[in-house]
Parts: sequence; C-alpha cells; structure tokens
Amino acid sequence: MLTFYDIPSKVPGQAWSPTNWKVRFVLNYKQLEYKTEWIEYPDIEAFCKQHGIPPTATKPDGTGDYTLPAIHDEKTGIYMADTIENEYGSTL
Repeated sequence: MLTFYDIPSKVPGQAWSPTNWKVRFVLNYKQLEYKTEWIEYPDIEAFCKQHGIPPTATKPDGTGDYTLPAIHDEKTGIYMADTIENEYGSTL
C-alpha cells in the first residue's frame, strides 16, 4: 500500500496545495490503493529528514527547503515523490 503525505488546510477535508491535488489525482487515476497521512506545515522539515526525503529546493541561506507531497511505498520501502512513475508506469 502507498501512503500519501499531504498538508492539511484549515478547511476540513481540503488539501493545502494544488500540487498535492495533482498527486492525489494521479493516485486515483491509476486506481492505486493508498491512505493519506496529514503532516502539519511546521512539521514538514523534521518529517522529511526523519524519513530520508531530500529537500525539493535550496533556501537563500543554502539550507534545504522541504515540502510535500511525498509518498511512501510499503512494497519497496521508498519515500519519494516519483515512486508512482518508477514503480507503476507512466500511463497519463
């Protein structure tokens, strides 16, 4: 099973970012079984570091800038954003 890590908004049931909606769309389009775990915005950097998810950009001070979405594939043990295409093919 896949775990999709998303950022909650203050509106219940709504995602924080359109980018996260795109990933959710692909998961649904590919009919992949997944669960969602919500990670609060201030906790993203610590969560990513704890799971070995690399930063997606670099801040002006040279430190990593961590963001979501991220996916954990229990089958492979991989935490990353491109697991879907690597493991399940590109059909879009």
